[in-house]
Amino acid sequence: MTLGKNFRLPLDTKPTSYRAVLRIDLAEGRFDGTLEIDLTLQQPRTAIHLHAVDLTLTDATAIVAGRTIAAADRRVDAESETVTLDFGQSLPAGPTLLKLQWNGKFSPGLRGLYRAGGLAVTQFEAADARRVFPCFDEPAFKARWEITLDDVPT
Repeated sequence: MTLGKNFRLPLDTKPTSYRAVLRIDLAEGRFDGTLEIDLTLQQPRTAIHLHAVDLTLTDATAIVAGRTIAAADRRVDAESETVTLDFGQSLPAGPTLLKLQWNGKFSPGLRGLYRAGGLAVTQFEAADARRVFPCFDEPAFKARWEITLDDVPT
């Protein structure tokens, strides 16, 4: 099933803050990271949709009311540039902590994370954060970000 090019993320799942650790391997043109997203679910959900382009999610869990629930399935939809995390059970309305691990490659053009000489750079122009982080990459989802770069050569 495809969600379609004009798919918008459901408005009943709201991120409030992100805490990301990003590790960049400049020599290999790759990166990986861990991310915690504080969410508020306005109604129970069995699945959470995020934006992600050319990223591989290696782990996804939700922590709700002290319980850790692993995503039973992760479905990528290239056309809508999303990944759907299916938890196989209902996550209740209220606060939820989503914990993710992922990896990706540098982009060949000027989108996402790319090489500029000996540097890794990004512009995060419209809808390009999803090329580096699995996230809610639409204007309706404003949230605070804390980003840590790990293992940066000096």
